[in-house]
Order: sequence, then structure tokens, then C-alpha cells
Amino acid sequence: MKKTIGICTLIYAGSALQAETLPVEGIFAGEANIDARVQTIAFEGFGGDAGPELSFLLSDILSAVEINGQPWFAIVPAATLAELHSGVNEDAEGKAIDTGPTAVLQGSARTEFWEESAGVKKVISCGKKERGDCVEKRKEVYDCHLLSVGYRPMLRLVASDGTLLYESNKYLKTYQKYCEDEAAAPNPDDLLNSLAAQYAYSVRVDLAPQFRSDKFRISENRKGMSGDDARSFKKAIQLTKSDQLAACVAFNELEAANPAHVSVLLNIGLCHESQGDLQLARDYYNRTLDLNSGKDEAQAGLDRVVSRLIARQQVSEHFSSY
Repeated sequence: MKKTIGICTLIYAGSALQAETLPVEGIFAGEANIDARVQTIAFEGFGGDAGPELSFLLSDILSAVEINGQPWFAIVPAATLAELHSGVNEDAEGKAIDTGPTAVLQGSARTEFWEESAGVKKVISCGKKERGDCVEKRKEVYDCHLLSVGYRPMLRLVASDGTLLYESNKYLKTYQKYCEDEAAAPNPDDLLNSLAAQYAYSVRVDLAPQFRSDKFRISENRKGMSGDDARSFKKAIQLTKSDQLAACVAFNELEAANPAHVSVLLNIGLCHESQGDLQLARDYYNRTLDLNSGKDEAQAGLDRVVSRLIARQQVSEHFSSY
């Protein structure tokens, strides 16, 4: 049965929000932009000394991905591939269910640990006091060390027809300095777990869309405007604290007299982005960049809009095969 997924749009409220910002929320694209029709991922046994742990971590994080309340991936063991390739599986009651296109995740993870000298630590304390005053200082010297952890995960996501959909080969490293006067040396497993979690999240961001909510500052530069327009622009800025819809109307009204003003166009673009009018937001961000190609805020806004437009296509393709 086909399921229709609606992209989240923003409804304005009159309550006061953070000053000089507009909220942006919506679904952003999976950054690797893999075949969005893939709904089931079969895990093969991961190699390497840290492979099984990475497999469990990725299985948990990918199976938890939801878009608009619906799971994005079904995670299954590779042993069920024969059934999955037929496109049909059975639920707990033996009823046939459509699993959709399937891909196989292969991987490994290897670790390395090493320790090296990190100099010494000098600690000066009071060795003797008289009448509350320190009359003799004591200096102690402790050896220090640097514990380093290297983490090398490798992943390949392969479609059932053998097509390589995704590949990730990285080397992550972290370290922690400690000295002999400390209560305990750092736990290398804690450092490793931090790297593994960081990597697993990056894979999740690559493979599936995600809902994000943030606030972005509007542009406040009024240089080049007439006196009346500058005052109107300043009032529009103030309105963002209490009535964002009215603020956006005011920015739009300023465009006629200021069609080439970077701040006006940028703010109108942010207004459209905030309201979910992504095509118009893209147009205004592009116009801003035509006037000032180095305007980082406009490029960042354009990147967000393009990601959300791609996400719409990903969501449509993914759920259309249900």
C-alpha cells in the first residue's frame, strides 16, 4: 500500500522567540544521496577486532531512524537474503509483507592503542606552615603520558544487483593526556567508544534523511538604504522578536525600492525558507549571491534549501514503493 509522506512546514506563532532570528525546520537529505528506494539493509558479519561492536552500533542507530513517525530502514541479518531477494518476507504471524529493495552492509573496524611520553608536570605546594603562612614550599615532579587511540572503520553498502551504493573508509584518532599524580589513567575503551559513536552517527547522516530544527540570524546591515527605508528595515528587524510573519511582510515591502540590496534579499530568502517556500527561498539566495558571491549566509541558506529539496525527492521515492 502506498503511503504519502508530507514534508513538515512551519506554522508561525505570535509568541516571542530569540531576537533577530527566524526558525528553520524540516527534513534534510541523506548526505550520500544513495538510492532512496532501499528500505531493508541486511548486515553481514563485520571483520576486525572492533567489527562486531560497530555492527551492533550501526544496527541500533539505523533501525531507529524515523521520518515523520515511520521507520526508514528495516535491519535484518544477511542469512535472510534468500527470502528478501524475492521481495517478500513474513511477519511474526506468517503473513507475507513487502520488504522493498534490499542492500547488504559489509564492514570491518580495527583499532590501535599506543602510549608515549608527554613531558612532566611540576606541582608546587606548601611543605611547611607557621602561623597560617607558608614558610617552606615543596616541588613535586610527575611524569605525564599521552594515550592515543586509532580507529579504522570500513563500510560498503551493496545493492542486491551488485551495485555499490555507498562506501566509507576513514581513520579517526583521539588522545588524552594524563599524569602520574592523577587518580586513574584514562580508559582506552571510553576513548574508542567515543570514536565509534562519532563514526556511526556520520553514517546515519549519510544514509538517511533527518529532521532538523534551528534558528538563523537575519541580516541587519542597512547601509545604502534611504532614511525612511532604513527605519522601516530596523522596525522589521525588531518585529522578528514578536511577530515574525509581520516582519517578513515588511521585508517584502522593502524589495520594490531596494531590489539589489543584499540584506533585503537575504532576509526575504530566509523568510521563505522559514515558511517552507523552498523554491522561492532558493531564488532569493541565488539573487543575493549574484550581488555578493562571498555572502556566506546566503550560500549556507542555499545549501540548506537544496538539501531539503533533495530530501523531498528521497522521501517520495522511498515510500512510493510501499
